[in-house]
Amino acid sequence: MKKTVYIYEQEAVLYKEGPQLSVRIHKTIIYNEPFSNIDSVVIFKRAQITTQCLCALLYHGAPIIYTTRSGKIIGSTYPRYTERPLLKLAQYGYLEDQEACLNIAKTLISAKINGQVKTLNVYRNKSASKLKQMAKSVPHSTSRNQLLGIEGSVASVYFSAFAKCLSKLDFTKRETHPAHDPVNALLNLTYMLALYKIDSILFAHGFDTTLGFIHTTFRDRISLSLDILELFRGLLDRFVLKLINLSQIKEDDFEITENGYLLTKRGFQSYIEKFSDSVDILETAERVAERLKRVMLNRGENRFDLTELFDML
Repeated sequence: MKKTVYIYEQEAVLYKEGPQLSVRIHKTIIYNEPFSNIDSVVIFKRAQITTQCLCALLYHGAPIIYTTRSGKIIGSTYPRYTERPLLKLAQYGYLEDQEACLNIAKTLISAKINGQVKTLNVYRNKSASKLKQMAKSVPHSTSRNQLLGIEGSVASVYFSAFAKCLSKLDFTKRETHPAHDPVNALLNLTYMLALYKIDSILFAHGFDTTLGFIHTTFRDRISLSLDILELFRGLLDRFVLKLINLSQIKEDDFEITENGYLLTKRGFQSYIEKFSDSVDILETAERVAERLKRVMLNRGENRFDLTELFDML
Protein backbone atom coordinates (compact mmCIF):
# COMPACT_ATOMS: atom_id res chain seq x y z
CA MET A 1 0.00 0.00 0.00
CA LYS A 2 1.39 3.41 -0.95
CA LYS A 3 1.98 6.01 1.75
CA THR A 4 1.86 9.75 2.20
CA VAL A 5 5.20 11.24 3.27
CA TYR A 6 5.08 14.26 5.60
CA ILE A 7 8.15 16.49 5.82
CA TYR A 8 7.93 19.17 8.51
CA GLU A 9 11.57 19.86 9.45
CA GLN A 10 12.40 23.43 8.40
CA GLU A 11 15.93 22.66 7.21
CA ALA A 12 15.07 19.43 5.40
CA VAL A 13 15.95 19.01 1.73
CA LEU A 14 14.33 16.35 -0.46
CA TYR A 15 16.67 14.69 -2.99
CA LYS A 16 16.45 12.00 -5.63
CA GLU A 17 18.85 9.18 -4.80
CA GLY A 18 18.45 6.68 -7.65
CA PRO A 19 14.98 5.12 -7.30
CA GLN A 20 14.49 6.60 -3.82
CA LEU A 21 13.35 9.79 -2.15
CA SER A 22 16.04 10.86 0.32
CA VAL A 23 15.44 13.52 2.97
CA ARG A 24 18.46 15.19 4.55
CA ILE A 25 19.17 17.84 7.14
CA HIS A 26 22.61 19.15 6.27
CA LYS A 27 24.55 15.92 5.62
CA THR A 28 22.39 13.63 7.76
CA ILE A 29 19.83 11.41 6.03
CA ILE A 30 16.63 11.37 8.11
CA TYR A 31 14.36 9.45 5.73
CA ASN A 32 14.49 7.17 2.68
CA GLU A 33 11.61 5.77 0.64
CA PRO A 34 11.35 4.25 -2.87
CA PHE A 35 9.39 6.55 -5.17
CA SER A 36 7.21 3.60 -6.13
CA ASN A 37 5.95 3.42 -2.52
CA ILE A 38 4.87 7.06 -2.32
CA ASP A 39 1.29 8.17 -2.85
CA SER A 40 1.93 11.87 -2.16
CA VAL A 41 4.25 14.23 -0.30
CA VAL A 42 3.20 17.00 2.09
CA ILE A 43 5.89 19.61 2.69
CA PHE A 44 5.50 21.92 5.67
CA LYS A 45 6.98 25.40 6.02
CA ARG A 46 10.58 25.82 4.86
CA ALA A 47 11.61 22.39 3.64
CA GLN A 48 13.15 22.39 0.14
CA ILE A 49 12.95 19.97 -2.78
CA THR A 50 15.30 19.57 -5.74
CA THR A 51 14.01 19.69 -9.31
CA GLN A 52 15.20 16.10 -9.92
CA CYS A 53 13.26 14.87 -6.89
CA LEU A 54 10.17 16.84 -7.90
CA CYS A 55 10.21 15.35 -11.39
CA ALA A 56 10.71 11.82 -10.04
CA LEU A 57 7.67 12.17 -7.76
CA LEU A 58 5.54 13.49 -10.62
CA TYR A 59 6.75 10.69 -12.89
CA HIS A 60 5.50 8.19 -10.29
CA GLY A 61 2.15 9.97 -10.06
CA ALA A 62 2.72 11.50 -6.62
CA PRO A 63 1.47 15.09 -6.06
CA ILE A 64 3.41 17.48 -3.83
CA ILE A 65 1.39 19.66 -1.44
CA TYR A 66 2.90 22.75 0.18
CA THR A 67 1.39 23.87 3.49
CA THR A 68 2.01 25.94 6.57
CA ARG A 69 2.29 24.26 9.96
CA SER A 70 -0.91 25.97 11.05
CA GLY A 71 -2.93 24.05 8.47
CA LYS A 72 -3.21 26.18 5.34
CA ILE A 73 -2.58 24.83 1.85
CA ILE A 74 -0.23 27.23 0.07
CA GLY A 75 -0.26 25.39 -3.26
CA SER A 76 0.29 22.07 -4.95
CA THR A 77 2.09 20.41 -7.84
CA TYR A 78 0.30 17.60 -9.64
CA PRO A 79 1.39 15.14 -12.33
CA ARG A 80 0.33 16.17 -15.82
CA TYR A 81 -2.96 14.52 -16.63
CA THR A 82 -5.06 14.73 -19.76
CA GLU A 83 -7.15 17.89 -19.57
CA ARG A 84 -10.36 15.87 -19.98
CA PRO A 85 -12.11 18.73 -21.83
CA LEU A 86 -15.48 16.96 -21.98
CA LEU A 87 -15.77 16.86 -18.20
CA LYS A 88 -14.62 20.46 -17.78
CA LEU A 89 -17.03 21.69 -20.46
CA ALA A 90 -19.85 19.72 -18.82
CA GLN A 91 -18.93 21.15 -15.41
CA TYR A 92 -18.93 24.73 -16.72
CA GLY A 93 -22.30 24.16 -18.37
CA TYR A 94 -23.76 22.61 -15.25
CA LEU A 95 -22.74 25.58 -13.13
CA GLU A 96 -24.96 27.82 -15.24
CA ASP A 97 -28.02 25.91 -13.99
CA GLN A 98 -28.71 27.43 -10.57
CA GLU A 99 -31.40 24.94 -9.63
CA ALA A 100 -29.18 21.95 -10.48
CA CYS A 101 -26.31 23.46 -8.48
CA LEU A 102 -28.59 24.09 -5.51
CA ASN A 103 -29.71 20.46 -5.55
CA ILE A 104 -26.11 19.26 -5.39
CA ALA A 105 -25.39 21.71 -2.56
CA LYS A 106 -28.43 20.36 -0.65
CA THR A 107 -27.15 16.82 -1.04
CA LEU A 108 -23.72 17.77 0.27
CA ILE A 109 -25.12 19.67 3.27
CA SER A 110 -27.52 16.83 4.11
CA ALA A 111 -24.63 14.36 4.08
CA LYS A 112 -22.54 16.69 6.23
CA ILE A 113 -25.26 16.99 8.87
CA ASN A 114 -25.74 13.23 8.82
CA GLY A 115 -22.06 12.81 9.69
CA GLN A 116 -22.35 15.35 12.49
CA VAL A 117 -25.39 13.57 13.90
CA LYS A 118 -23.40 10.35 13.84
CA THR A 119 -20.59 12.03 15.81
CA LEU A 120 -22.97 13.27 18.50
CA ASN A 121 -24.69 9.88 18.69
CA VAL A 122 -21.34 8.18 19.34
CA TYR A 123 -21.03 10.36 22.44
CA ARG A 124 -24.73 10.09 23.30
CA ASN A 125 -25.24 13.81 23.06
CA LYS A 126 -28.89 14.84 23.07
CA SER A 127 -28.33 17.55 20.45
CA ALA A 128 -28.16 14.82 17.79
CA SER A 129 -31.97 14.73 17.67
CA LYS A 130 -32.10 18.53 17.26
CA LEU A 131 -29.70 18.35 14.32
CA LYS A 132 -31.85 15.65 12.72
CA GLN A 133 -34.88 17.92 13.01
CA MET A 134 -33.01 20.90 11.57
CA ALA A 135 -31.77 18.78 8.66
CA LYS A 136 -35.36 18.28 7.49
CA SER A 137 -35.46 21.88 6.27
CA VAL A 138 -32.47 21.41 3.93
CA PRO A 139 -34.42 19.86 1.00
CA HIS A 140 -36.89 22.76 1.12
CA SER A 141 -34.27 25.48 0.68
CA THR A 142 -35.08 27.71 -2.27
CA SER A 143 -31.75 29.54 -2.53
CA ARG A 144 -28.09 29.12 -1.70
CA ASN A 145 -28.29 31.86 0.94
CA GLN A 146 -31.17 30.12 2.67
CA LEU A 147 -29.25 26.83 2.60
CA LEU A 148 -26.15 28.48 4.09
CA GLY A 149 -28.33 30.01 6.80
CA ILE A 150 -29.53 26.54 7.79
CA GLU A 151 -25.97 25.22 7.72
CA GLY A 152 -24.82 28.06 9.96
CA SER A 153 -27.57 27.36 12.49
CA VAL A 154 -26.70 23.67 12.50
CA ALA A 155 -23.01 24.47 12.99
CA SER A 156 -23.81 26.64 16.02
CA VAL A 157 -25.75 23.82 17.70
CA TYR A 158 -23.26 21.18 16.64
CA PHE A 159 -20.10 22.81 17.97
CA SER A 160 -21.78 23.65 21.28
CA ALA A 161 -22.55 19.95 21.57
CA PHE A 162 -19.09 19.01 20.28
CA ALA A 163 -17.55 20.86 23.23
CA LYS A 164 -19.52 18.66 25.62
CA CYS A 165 -18.15 15.53 23.94
CA LEU A 166 -14.64 16.49 25.05
CA SER A 167 -13.49 14.98 28.34
CA LYS A 168 -10.15 16.83 28.17
CA LEU A 169 -8.98 20.20 26.81
CA ASP A 170 -11.18 23.28 26.66
CA PHE A 171 -13.11 24.30 23.56
CA THR A 172 -15.30 27.41 23.41
CA LYS A 173 -16.06 27.90 19.75
CA ARG A 174 -14.92 26.89 16.28
CA GLU A 175 -12.18 29.10 14.86
CA THR A 176 -10.10 28.67 11.74
CA HIS A 177 -6.83 30.61 11.58
CA PRO A 178 -5.15 31.32 13.85
CA ALA A 179 -6.25 28.64 16.30
CA HIS A 180 -6.52 30.03 19.81
CA ASP A 181 -6.70 26.63 21.49
CA PRO A 182 -5.34 23.09 20.90
CA VAL A 183 -8.70 21.68 19.80
CA ASN A 184 -9.09 24.17 16.95
CA ALA A 185 -5.46 23.57 15.98
CA LEU A 186 -6.19 19.84 15.64
CA LEU A 187 -9.38 20.45 13.68
CA ASN A 188 -7.56 22.83 11.30
CA LEU A 189 -4.73 20.39 10.65
CA THR A 190 -7.03 17.39 10.23
CA TYR A 191 -9.31 19.19 7.78
CA MET A 192 -6.31 20.45 5.80
CA LEU A 193 -4.74 17.01 5.40
CA ALA A 194 -8.07 15.55 4.28
CA LEU A 195 -8.62 18.47 1.89
CA TYR A 196 -5.45 17.89 -0.11
CA LYS A 197 -6.36 14.19 -0.55
CA ILE A 198 -9.78 15.19 -1.87
CA ASP A 199 -8.31 17.83 -4.17
CA SER A 200 -5.83 15.36 -5.68
CA ILE A 201 -8.63 12.87 -6.41
CA LEU A 202 -10.89 15.47 -8.05
CA PHE A 203 -7.98 16.88 -10.05
CA ALA A 204 -7.04 13.42 -11.27
CA HIS A 205 -10.60 12.89 -12.54
CA GLY A 206 -10.37 16.12 -14.54
CA PHE A 207 -12.52 18.50 -12.48
CA ASP A 208 -11.80 22.19 -12.21
CA THR A 209 -11.59 22.22 -8.42
CA THR A 210 -11.83 26.02 -8.17
CA LEU A 211 -15.56 25.88 -9.04
CA GLY A 212 -17.87 24.73 -6.24
CA PHE A 213 -21.53 24.47 -5.36
CA ILE A 214 -21.43 25.59 -1.70
CA HIS A 215 -18.20 27.59 -1.63
CA THR A 216 -18.15 30.44 -4.10
CA THR A 217 -15.35 31.05 -6.57
CA PHE A 218 -12.65 33.26 -5.08
CA ARG A 219 -9.24 33.65 -6.70
CA ASP A 220 -7.66 30.18 -6.70
CA ARG A 221 -9.62 28.75 -3.75
CA ILE A 222 -10.29 25.03 -4.32
CA SER A 223 -14.01 25.49 -3.77
CA LEU A 224 -15.14 22.12 -5.14
CA SER A 225 -12.66 20.27 -2.93
CA LEU A 226 -13.91 22.27 0.06
CA ASP A 227 -17.46 21.26 -0.89
CA ILE A 228 -16.57 17.57 -0.85
CA LEU A 229 -14.64 18.01 2.41
CA GLU A 230 -17.97 18.91 4.05
CA LEU A 231 -19.04 15.28 3.71
CA PHE A 232 -16.19 14.13 5.93
CA ARG A 233 -16.38 16.72 8.71
CA GLY A 234 -18.21 14.44 11.14
CA LEU A 235 -15.79 11.55 10.54
CA LEU A 236 -12.79 13.84 10.99
CA ASP A 237 -14.27 15.35 14.15
CA ARG A 238 -14.65 11.86 15.64
CA PHE A 239 -10.95 11.28 14.98
CA VAL A 240 -10.04 14.50 16.82
CA LEU A 241 -12.33 13.67 19.74
CA LYS A 242 -10.74 10.25 20.06
CA LEU A 243 -7.21 11.71 20.04
CA ILE A 244 -8.08 14.10 22.85
CA ASN A 245 -10.34 11.93 25.00
CA LEU A 246 -7.89 9.02 24.98
CA SER A 247 -4.99 11.40 25.76
CA GLN A 248 -3.21 10.39 22.55
CA ILE A 249 -2.57 14.11 22.07
CA LYS A 250 -2.18 16.30 25.17
CA GLU A 251 -1.91 19.98 25.89
CA ASP A 252 1.87 19.79 26.29
CA ASP A 253 2.09 18.54 22.69
CA PHE A 254 1.36 22.14 21.59
CA GLU A 255 3.26 25.39 21.55
CA ILE A 256 1.92 28.93 21.29
CA THR A 257 3.30 30.91 18.34
CA GLU A 258 2.41 34.11 16.50
CA ASN A 259 0.23 31.86 14.32
CA GLY A 260 -1.69 30.51 17.29
CA TYR A 261 -1.44 27.02 18.76
CA LEU A 262 0.68 24.54 16.80
CA LEU A 263 1.81 21.00 17.50
CA THR A 264 5.40 20.61 18.65
CA LYS A 265 7.73 18.39 16.65
CA ARG A 266 7.06 15.50 19.04
CA GLY A 267 3.32 16.17 19.01
CA PHE A 268 3.24 16.34 15.23
CA GLN A 269 5.06 13.03 14.87
CA SER A 270 2.54 11.38 17.20
CA TYR A 271 -0.37 13.01 15.40
CA ILE A 272 0.75 11.95 11.91
CA GLU A 273 1.13 8.34 13.03
CA LYS A 274 -2.44 8.35 14.34
CA PHE A 275 -3.80 10.18 11.27
CA SER A 276 -2.13 7.76 8.84
CA ASP A 277 -3.44 4.73 10.77
CA SER A 278 -6.97 5.96 11.46
CA VAL A 279 -8.18 8.31 8.72
CA ASP A 280 -8.90 6.66 5.39
CA ILE A 281 -11.21 8.69 3.16
CA LEU A 282 -9.75 7.79 -0.23
CA GLU A 283 -12.24 5.07 -1.24
CA THR A 284 -15.26 7.15 -0.29
CA ALA A 285 -13.89 10.32 -1.92
CA GLU A 286 -13.19 8.32 -5.07
CA ARG A 287 -16.78 7.07 -5.16
CA VAL A 288 -18.14 10.58 -4.64
CA ALA A 289 -15.94 11.90 -7.48
CA GLU A 290 -17.11 9.12 -9.82
CA ARG A 291 -20.74 9.83 -8.97
CA LEU A 292 -20.35 13.55 -9.49
CA LYS A 293 -18.62 12.95 -12.81
CA ARG A 294 -21.54 10.83 -14.05
CA VAL A 295 -23.95 13.60 -13.10
CA MET A 296 -21.86 16.19 -14.96
CA LEU A 297 -21.40 14.11 -18.12
CA ASN A 298 -24.96 12.74 -18.27
CA ARG A 299 -26.90 15.79 -17.26
CA GLY A 300 -30.53 15.06 -16.56
CA GLU A 301 -30.04 11.28 -16.54
CA ASN A 302 -28.49 10.87 -13.08
CA ARG A 303 -29.32 12.38 -9.70
CA PHE A 304 -26.52 13.16 -7.28
CA ASP A 305 -27.43 10.90 -4.36
CA LEU A 306 -25.09 9.97 -1.52
CA THR A 307 -27.53 8.18 0.79
CA GLU A 308 -25.91 4.78 0.35
CA LEU A 309 -22.55 6.26 1.38
CA PHE A 310 -23.82 7.63 4.71
CA ASP A 311 -22.46 4.66 6.66
CA MET A 312 -18.97 5.51 5.36
CA LEU A 313 -19.21 9.06 6.64
